[in-house]
Order: sequence, then C-alpha cells, then structure tokens
Amino acid sequence: HATLSHYNTLGWSALGNSRAVPASGLQFDFVPIVWLGDNERGLCWFAESTQGWSLDESVKPIEIVRDGARTILRIRLVTKPLTLRGERTITFGLMATPVKPLPADWQHWRVGKRFTLAWFNAWTDSNSNPLQVKPQFKEVVAGAHKQGTPIVAYQFLHWLKASAPEARYYQAEWQPHPPAPALDDVENPMIAVCTGSHWPDMLVYALAKLMDDPGVDGVYMDGAVGYQCSNVAHGHGWRDDNGQWRAQYTIFALRNFYRRLATAFEDRKKD
Repeated sequence: HATLSHYNTLGWSALGNSRAVPASGLQFDFVPIVWLGDNERGLCWFAESTQGWSLDESVKPIEIVRDGARTILRIRLVTKPLTLRGERTITFGLMATPVKPLPADWQHWRVGKRFTLAWFNAWTDSNSNPLQVKPQFKEVVAGAHKQGTPIVAYQFLHWLKASAPEARYYQAEWQPHPPAPALDDVENPMIAVCTGSHWPDMLVYALAKLMDDPGVDGVYMDGAVGYQCSNVAHGHGWRDDNGQWRAQYTIFALRNFYRRLATAFEDRKKD
C-alpha cells in the first residue's frame, strides 16, 4: 500500500515533499517527519532530534527503498562508530493515519455551509491576542447559532501580539530560540511563541473562556506546525557529543497542547 511518501521539516513550504515513491527510492538527511502510505491509509515516523544518534555526515540516515511489492523505510540511528559510556536514550514515534475515523461527509465541508469562520478581526484586535475579546462578538456568535450554524474562531498558534501585557512580561520564557518567523506588521507586530513554554497555559485558558462566553463551537488553528527550539528557559534543546547545544522540534509539545485543547472542548461541547 505504501506508494506515496511525504517528509516535512515542519515549515511553511512542504508541498514539494509529497510524491509517489520512485522506483529508485529516496535518501535524505534527518527530517522530523516521514510518512508512507496511499490515498486511504499510512504510517508516520517522527522524531524531535538526532539526540543519541551517531551520524557520519557522508551517509544519509533516512532511506525509502522499493523492494518488489514492499516499501521499506530505513532509519539509521548509528552510521559512525561510537563508544557507549552509560545510558543512551533515543526517542522516536510511530503514528498510523488517519488517527481516527473521518466523518462520512468530510470532503464536502465548506466554510459558510458546514460552519462559519470568525476571522481574527471579528473577535479580537490582531492575529493573536486571545484574552482581548471584542464585546460585539457575542452578537456574531448569536447570529450564527440562530441560523443553526456552528461558529469557529481563527487563532494563530505561534504568534502573540507584541504589545500585549503577557508578551512583554513572558517574552524571554515563551519565545523559541532561534526566533521563528513572526508577523512584521507596523500596526500589530507579533512575537513568536513556543508551545513548549507556558504560552499554551494562557492560550487554552483564553480559548476555554471563548467557548463558555460567547460560546464558540470550535477553533481554527493556523500555523499549527512545530518549529525548532533550543530555549533552555522552558526546557528545550540538548547537548550533542561535541558539547554543542542543539535545537529540537516541538512535536511532543504540540501533541500535549492539542490534548489539553481537546479536553477543554470535550468538557464543554459534547458534539
């Protein structure tokens, strides 16, 4: 079944990394996500970093091989000899897709028909300032519900309005290192924030309040990918065998955030 492949560095431009698996196979350097499958199902391998690996830079550590009817994914954790001096931890994961049954009509969902999308300027004052809700947004939510349409609020996951009090106070702890791209808007500049910091504490709290009053039915999370981060202030980063401090991708932090957000919705929105 594994006729298609995708790999991703968790950035903005990843469409070119999706393709049919060529007969010659594929080889590439470390990437945090590799998926194999077809139009119905697949299996995703992922890792936040090469911590614990021992790599020769001349050898590609990830390989996809076509072998008759089989497609093989090889992850080479050790391509350079090493001496073990104590415990060595290597962390990776596997996830089958789709992760849960899809709704029968999911391909026909459309904004304005299946649900109403409240763009950020309908409910707050910038792409991301979730504690500042416009009073008139209650009327927008009530109007959608009166028509029998669920309403979903837009939120950008990795940005926070630079002039927000929380941004000024917590910026050093919340920002990723190196800084991720942020909106350079003269009127509403943003800072980048990391899901491995305490930023999700505030965001889940703010979105839970939005579910309670005025009663939104969901959240559209834009920019919902993981970046690299090495900010020791919130526990990200690792030291390699040469003593260099390295960044990691934020896959597990993202997973924890979405689990918390899902729990908040399930407590309030049973459907």
